[in-house]
Amino acid sequence: MTRSQQKRKRTEASPAPNPDTEQQTVVTGAPPTKKARLKHEFVIGIDWGTTWTGVAWTLITGNPQNVNEDAKINVIQQWAAGSKISDKVPTEFVYTEDGTWETMKWGFQAQAPDLSSKVIRWTKLLLDSDYATLVPEAQEASKKIPHNKAVIELVTDYLSALKAHITETLIVVYGPTFFKKSNLKYILTVPAIWSEKAKKTHLEAAGKAGYGTKEELVLISEPEAAAIAAFRSLGHGPLRDLISYKIMNFRPRLEFREITGGQGGGCGSIFINKAFETYMIKRFGSQNYDSIPQKSKARMLGDFELVKQSFSDDENEEKFYITAFGLPRKYKGATGVDEDGYLTLTRDDMRNIFDPTIDLIVALVSNQVKAAAAASHRVKMILLVGGFGGSPYLRRRVQEWVDKEKYTIEVAQPPDAWTSIARGAVMHGIESQIVKDRIARTSYGVCVDVRFNEGIHPKYHVDNYHDEYDGILRVRDQMEWFIKKGVRINGIKSVFRVTYCQHLETEEFVDAGDLKITDTLYAYNGDDMPTKPSASGVRPLCDLETDLNSIPKEKWKVRNKTDGTSYYVIEFDFVMEVEGEKLLFGLEIDGVSNTVCCVGLYKITCSSSPTGRMASKTAYKRLTKEYKHIQEEAPPYITAHPLESNILEWVYLIDGPPDTPYTGGQYWGTLVFPPDYPFKPPAIRMMTPSGRFQTSTRLCLSISDFHPKSFNPAWEVSTILTGLLSFMTSEEMTTGSISATPAQRKQLAAMSRWWNSTGGGTSTGGGGKIGFGDGGARFRADWPEVDRDNWQWMRDHKINPQNGRVMAASTPIPTKSEGADAQEKQVAERIVVAERASQSWLSRNKIMIATAIIVAWVAIGRVFQHDVTAS
Repeated sequence: MTRSQQKRKRTEASPAPNPDTEQQTVVTGAPPTKKARLKHEFVIGIDWGTTWTGVAWTLITGNPQNVNEDAKINVIQQWAAGSKISDKVPTEFVYTEDGTWETMKWGFQAQAPDLSSKVIRWTKLLLDSDYATLVPEAQEASKKIPHNKAVIELVTDYLSALKAHITETLIVVYGPTFFKKSNLKYILTVPAIWSEKAKKTHLEAAGKAGYGTKEELVLISEPEAAAIAAFRSLGHGPLRDLISYKIMNFRPRLEFREITGGQGGGCGSIFINKAFETYMIKRFGSQNYDSIPQKSKARMLGDFELVKQSFSDDENEEKFYITAFGLPRKYKGATGVDEDGYLTLTRDDMRNIFDPTIDLIVALVSNQVKAAAAASHRVKMILLVGGFGGSPYLRRRVQEWVDKEKYTIEVAQPPDAWTSIARGAVMHGIESQIVKDRIARTSYGVCVDVRFNEGIHPKYHVDNYHDEYDGILRVRDQMEWFIKKGVRINGIKSVFRVTYCQHLETEEFVDAGDLKITDTLYAYNGDDMPTKPSASGVRPLCDLETDLNSIPKEKWKVRNKTDGTSYYVIEFDFVMEVEGEKLLFGLEIDGVSNTVCCVGLYKITCSSSPTGRMASKTAYKRLTKEYKHIQEEAPPYITAHPLESNILEWVYLIDGPPDTPYTGGQYWGTLVFPPDYPFKPPAIRMMTPSGRFQTSTRLCLSISDFHPKSFNPAWEVSTILTGLLSFMTSEEMTTGSISATPAQRKQLAAMSRWWNSTGGGTSTGGGGKIGFGDGGARFRADWPEVDRDNWQWMRDHKINPQNGRVMAASTPIPTKSEGADAQEKQVAERIVVAERASQSWLSRNKIMIATAIIVAWVAIGRVFQHDVTAS
């Protein structure tokens, strides 16, 4: 029985959501998986921009609490392309024939004249659907996408090349040994107005590129990062995306709060470049402009970039010169093009190119100043930062607007404005609680049935009804907004919760069956608060499915309806947790998380625990402690971590130890702990074929759930996994183990990386008969970084993803096995097939076997009874 359609009812003792309060720490699935602090940590800020990308970093040694604003922040200036020195690198790249990031030309390399027709740029615009469909530059960028690549793959490839360069830079400075012993903490910047989907895609791409897991990665808005850097350099934010801040404290730690929400628009440096190209087409005609050779056009655009950065509209600068060698001869000596092929731009020309974008920026600044005034704050200074913030003409126009409006506002351009976002991201990584208060940019809520309120709801309406359970007059399908756009969110981490209830008839409670409830989190960007989920602009963000069968029956309370019959009810909390640019939405019962939805992370999906069980407080505390211990000191050859959705479910990896048939193997498995761990042991399974254990089968060990009475509560996760490895390298047999020769086990070890990341070849359609059939999706979800390494390993060793064989240099991939190696592979496949066949036969026929045993027992009994009677 599914309760998907039955709306939740707010309990009468529970007040309406109060978005201005922030209070409780929420247990939501697994604990944060930040790497244990080592002695050294690199904090790296990434400003991935539409046209330029910047990287800043600093090194923290010792206790990070002792780090202050004087920590030296470095900016990467050397990039791949000869001796090119620049504070940023172009966000451009070109694929070579093999289509991989390892061989592609990126940054300044992609600006080679002979590559200009193949350059992929402006990919950042494609991550946000609003820009992707409305901005012409985004539509132009989409035309350059290779047919076999998705947008997220383009972003992943560029970020992968960028990360490789960051690694190379730090190794050059500190040496490989020091680098390997240090942590890396990446801070990613995003536009203030980006949608949840764009943030999610950006984080997913960064995760695939090896920057870290979703827990390790930190998001900060570009205006916030720029403001941090500006406040540090001047003692006091930002354009393109705009947010206004109030300084709360300078020392000992910088702290400030948002006083207006984020705004933004198409007003970055990229739009000045496009305006110049539009000017050229209008002046010389599209056919003539298109006829300019790519090398000449690249040089012309490079010249304009220099002119753009210095243009101030000073009356002493009347003319600006740009190379235009590729224009037809008929233009030379006329219309501003001299005999040497130089194009002359006047001040009027430059203003016409700049002003549409500048006008939009000034309008956004005006809106911010007015919004601050509406919030009873007076703006004292406007700081111009970011890629376009260093423009002298921008400063001039903003100052003219201030003077015209008779504001007493100072306009300043902090030093190093171009790198302020990347440097501010690093500062945020050092002092994570700089911004004490934020303004919500979106409203979030759920749809529930609420008590009728005469001052709000129409007295006679089809949605009104008398609740049969408690007789209260209610209204169906009303939006309950947890967080309302424009309200202040206190602190880096805010938690909002409201209590609701679920009713269950007595007969349903006795025979509940498949009792699940599904709730949807909605988002709305408008300023009003719609009362219906069907209202224009209200969009579903994620679904949250909760299995109520997992809740102990004693948690349900018995109450009487208005007619005297009894029913059951349970109360639970909807919980929303906001942490920086991330959002968690979950359901809790008695303070314990049952389901969690991650928004703005890798996935906009929700799931309840597959086991349907919740950890007790003892189990949660114990497993949290053990996970921290494993992070700090992992057992030899073993790695493990809990799933986000449920701390009771863990995944592990075993690296085959040396001097065994498993050397070089990669063995992936699961541990599923009972809610009352450590007083009962976990179920242990191994997913990777090993020639030692049946795959996906519970193993009968003294440390597993087959023997709960022999389990010692003092044993930890590391103890369990060490015991599993010890048993694996022995020859002792038990339920779930199988026999194989050392040669067969070696062959499976050699295939293990391929098997894990392809599902036995099912990711490309080959070898499906012996694979998991999911194309390696589950392994990729459990171990994204390892999966990426596996695919790189397969490329390096020329492993065919379809069948796990080494690809010959000049011969087609064989469809049948040949030679000794192929025979070993066939043997290995037969082991897996036989293992699965026997496992599936028993699974399919276990009822028949049990029935046969009972029938045989009854028949034997009757025979003996007949013999006794006869005698």
